[in-house]
Amino acid sequence: MKSELKEQLRQVFDAPDSRRKEEFLQNFNYPKATYREFVFHQIGYIRKRVWGFSLVLLLSVFAVCKIIKDIEATYSMIWVISSLFPLLALLASTEIARSSSFRMSELEMTTRFNLGEVLLMRMGILGLTNAFVFGIVLFFVSFKINYGCLQLGLYLSVPYLITCLGSLMLMNRISSREVVYCCAGVSCFVIVCNGILANSRLMIYSDKFVFFWIILFILLCIAITNQSSKLIKNTEALQWN
Repeated sequence: MKSELKEQLRQVFDAPDSRRKEEFLQNFNYPKATYREFVFHQIGYIRKRVWGFSLVLLLSVFAVCKIIKDIEATYSMIWVISSLFPLLALLASTEIARSSSFRMSELEMTTRFNLGEVLLMRMGILGLTNAFVFGIVLFFVSFKINYGCLQLGLYLSVPYLITCLGSLMLMNRISSREVVYCCAGVSCFVIVCNGILANSRLMIYSDKFVFFWIILFILLCIAITNQSSKLIKNTEALQWN
């Protein structure tokens, strides 16, 4: 009975389908930015501290690779560098969460590109930037450590991916400004855990655990893709019907 009443109310109060929406939008006189302009504008909206920290991270890795000569000390370099990547993930998460946490979603919804497209573009720009930084770091560190690029890439990327996953899960559940602080808590938690596990680095970075790292990497990638899709779909409810 309750379900039938809900269905009747939905039929009575449900908004009618939009008519001639696309025609109206095409004829509406407003500035129409191209996708190229859209991309460059979104790059400009990303705060300078994101680019600044990426540069600082690269310079720090260059300095460490130049200073460290002892082979044993280079193994400590793995967890030191991998502990910096969660901070990079934190900055990316705060940029992605800016629309909801600082109440900018309503403004962005009035533009040609909907909030989902804005979010997807920012995620793509930040993801490519971080991947570029990660690639450069991996290239230089690989000369100092007797691991292959694949194995070393697993060790450096997993803490970063864990931070990304935790931040995305929080953003899917919290839409207020407090989500930024929650993401910071996730980043700090990953860094602390990474430091604790550093005491067992000779064991966890051994060849017999490589398969475990591969499985963990694959699971994290799948989970991040799923959470990213949910985050974008959550914005669809805000679009104009």
